[in-house]
Amino acid sequence: MRPSPRYPVDEPASLEGRRVSVNNSREVPVSESHERAVRPWFSLLLSLGLCVAAVIFVANVHRHWFLGDDCFISFRYARHLVDGWGLVWNPGERVEGYSNFLWVMIMAGSLAVGIAPEWSSNAIGVASGALLLWGLIRWWRKAPGGLLTPASLLAVSVLASSRSFTAWCTSGLETMFFTAGLTLATLSTLRAWKEHQNASLTTSVVLSVLILTRPEGLLFAGLLGGWGLCDVAFGRHRFGKTVAWALPWIATAIALFAGRYWYFGQWFPNTFYAKVPGVWWDQGLAYGAMFLEQYRFAWFLPLAVPAMFGARGEECRRISLLVGVYLTYVVSIGGDRFEFRFLVVVLPLTMVVLVEGLRTVACWLCRVQGILGSGFAILMAAGLLGTTWAGSWKDVDYAHGVATLREVKGYAERRMATGRTLRRAIDAGELPADLVLGVGGAGAVPYYTGWTTVDRRGLNDSYIAHLPLMARGKVAHERDAPYQYLVEREVAVFDVLGDLLHPRPEGSGRKPRKLEGRPLSMRALPLDDEYLVFATFVSDAELERLFPGKKIFRLRGNQVADSFGDEESRSH
Repeated sequence: MRPSPRYPVDEPASLEGRRVSVNNSREVPVSESHERAVRPWFSLLLSLGLCVAAVIFVANVHRHWFLGDDCFISFRYARHLVDGWGLVWNPGERVEGYSNFLWVMIMAGSLAVGIAPEWSSNAIGVASGALLLWGLIRWWRKAPGGLLTPASLLAVSVLASSRSFTAWCTSGLETMFFTAGLTLATLSTLRAWKEHQNASLTTSVVLSVLILTRPEGLLFAGLLGGWGLCDVAFGRHRFGKTVAWALPWIATAIALFAGRYWYFGQWFPNTFYAKVPGVWWDQGLAYGAMFLEQYRFAWFLPLAVPAMFGARGEECRRISLLVGVYLTYVVSIGGDRFEFRFLVVVLPLTMVVLVEGLRTVACWLCRVQGILGSGFAILMAAGLLGTTWAGSWKDVDYAHGVATLREVKGYAERRMATGRTLRRAIDAGELPADLVLGVGGAGAVPYYTGWTTVDRRGLNDSYIAHLPLMARGKVAHERDAPYQYLVEREVAVFDVLGDLLHPRPEGSGRKPRKLEGRPLSMRALPLDDEYLVFATFVSDAELERLFPGKKIFRLRGNQVADSFGDEESRSH
């Protein structure tokens, strides 16, 4: 009979080849009888380990739960769509200031049925993370024997312990939704091809979803499609079946680009032009190095080599190439502004390769001496879990303009509080229902106020996004609105200090109150027990029209000079 699969801790090599009697009826190898005796207890142990991993996942998601300011950009487009304005940042202005079309559609659906996107977005993200972990378990369970394996438990436990993985299950963005689809579609497709079967239509549909969710979806689909054609060339698959599998996502990509150009007049999202002015290898390499340093990940990368020659070597080789191409792209554009968001996308696939490498080496060592293979597996598993756990609790400040999750969360919470306070003032009639706002953090404040907004960083402004970049700065946040452009747009409230609400009329912070070397006209407006402090590019007469009967303070430097707008100021 075929021997059952051997794991390092299941079958000591010293017993191999010996035979015992079972129920006095037949002789079976000692290894088989030993496995029968151990398997129930071993399965119970693995099941308990999976329960612990599930608890850790839930606890870490709760600990790192947050909404980023950027998710409110998608929410604003979704709200305008539901309100009948179309996919616009400001009514009447067509600009694709998002790079997650399908996510915007999902959020619009949430708003349409009365569910706040602040909740539905994270609910979908967490569900996607849980589905991904379950998919990894199912992928390894397809091994002969169908048991929960040590490999699947290790991969799930490492991801559940990772701050980066569990935090980006939330954020309000599409990150984990995309990551889950990518991981499961890739593993399913590669498994089918390894078994000389045609990839299912379901994976093609998932790839279509990825293309609609993120621009990188087309990169991954193209790589899988290229491998499919290579297999056709070597006679492993039929050409017609492969084309039938690829047609849905190819048609989706064509429709997306054609629709984008028809509606927005550009082939790529406006965010691409705003964020990616060119290659930036130094920044991208620094971004990757921060991740390796945070989790000591470089210690385990050599495991990818044996993985390519193990039982799942073909799958691991293709996964490694896919991950390598994607990481080259990420490094070339300078990485990302936020802590490891772009790296989380391929973290589960990378974990598959590393765990398979560990498993392969352990099996090789077991052929020499069982205890040697078991010891290696336990040592490496403990190291991978330990470094992930330690890195997840390490609180550091990153260089090169990369914001930590703590900073991203704190900034978004301040912006949400400001936006909600301004919304209450608008509803109470203390502030106008519409004016022209200028901000750098174009998320929560524009979403809650509903004001016409000029995004000074250009993500939601085609003119600013296409301006030539004079010098590199913070990755993806390097552009700035010209002074004259803000005058032409009649920006009444410009958030130059990074926050609009302050306890004193002179504002707070040491941010420069200049733009292009020109001093800005600073104003302050009482609002309950706080002050709305801002720069303005309109006349005092226009401010009086916007804020009738309100006392408006003129600021000179960091001091209040005088005031205007109310009856008392006029009498003086």
